[in-house]
Amino acid sequence: MTICSSALGERWRSRRVLRVIPLVCASVTVTAPAFAYIDPNAGGLLYQILAPLLIMLATGYAFLKSRIADIYRRLVLWLFEKKLAG
Repeated sequence: MTICSSALGERWRSRRVLRVIPLVCASVTVTAPAFAYIDPNAGGLLYQILAPLLIMLATGYAFLKSRIADIYRRLVLWLFEKKLAG
């Protein structure tokens, strides 16, 4: 029975993939006019703003990761002890 259900699952997945492929191809090939223009200097300004912001977020996460995990662990232990006591 497991072999049959496995075969049916694979058949269903393959049909699903075959239905999705034309949709993906159509969405990639159909283009619409983008009535917008990004000046190269505006792109540079955007990069100058976003790059340091992403670096700050990654650095803050790296420094605070262990502290956040410790706080979460303490919270879970506190809730677990409270549940056992109550």
